[in-house]
Amino acid sequence: MSSTNTNYVASVVQSISNIIATMASIEASRGKSFYKKSNVAHGVVSASIGMVSPNAKGSLALSFSKDSILKIISNMLQEEFLEVNDEVADCVGELTNMVAGGAKKIMSEQGFDFDMATPVVICGPDHQIVHNIKGTVVTIPFVIEASEFYAEICFEDHSTDEKSNLVNLGKSTNKQSRAHILVVESDFASAVTMQRLLERRKYRVSIAKDLMSVREIVKKQDDFDLVLLEPMLQVSKGERLHSTFNAVEVFTDIPIVYISFLFEKEFEVLFGKHKAEAYLEKPISIEGVTSVIDSILKVRAPTKYAL
Repeated sequence: MSSTNTNYVASVVQSISNIIATMASIEASRGKSFYKKSNVAHGVVSASIGMVSPNAKGSLALSFSKDSILKIISNMLQEEFLEVNDEVADCVGELTNMVAGGAKKIMSEQGFDFDMATPVVICGPDHQIVHNIKGTVVTIPFVIEASEFYAEICFEDHSTDEKSNLVNLGKSTNKQSRAHILVVESDFASAVTMQRLLERRKYRVSIAKDLMSVREIVKKQDDFDLVLLEPMLQVSKGERLHSTFNAVEVFTDIPIVYISFLFEKEFEVLFGKHKAEAYLEKPISIEGVTSVIDSILKVRAPTKYAL
């Protein structure tokens, strides 16, 4: 296995651990990897996503047992799920997209970059995962609370002597860092949608569902440039927590932008004048969000970011 492939496997493992811990508050323990001999999936629901770069193409799949995915999704959405339904299947696709995005971020910091396709979700016993890549499928098992899920990675490397040039090119183009945005939103679907839209505009994006997740992320990463925060985070069904003052304590030197379903004046009547850099009322276009982000970051550090 080439160094590129090895690095990608490592980045996927790291991304899986980060995403599961952050979004579902569960520690995923890695098992011993092995080469997969057939296309039959190990789980009852899977999602695969294609990736391509100038010198290589690959495929990533996540396959979950029933117990593992129900535990993960129940924790993520704070609602008990007993069967693998359409909502669970959609979340499997989103998880796979997030894991691939996390691996992409890690690899880009090492000088490699690639584009991602849209995840394809497959359900049912004995379904097949076809990678359509001329390469060996490496399978990595993970265990959470006595149940398993699997990551499959297939990588076809086309590069020879060009690989060193790709590394050097990647390092030179990454000298000017992209702004790193943290999206804090208890609605998982809204958070992922915002992440996708911002990443298409070349921001680096991480997401968190609550302030506990935020604190865990901040421990591991300290390079956030701006926080998009829903100031009324949902803590359980029908109950929301005003998180303004806690957020200010966590992000002492980072600009915060509120995105809320409350009108700004309504919010200030209820909770007093906020201390955020900006207040955006839902619904808002992605152009409106990026315009505010750009204006704040350019005022704070006009030469630092490649926006």
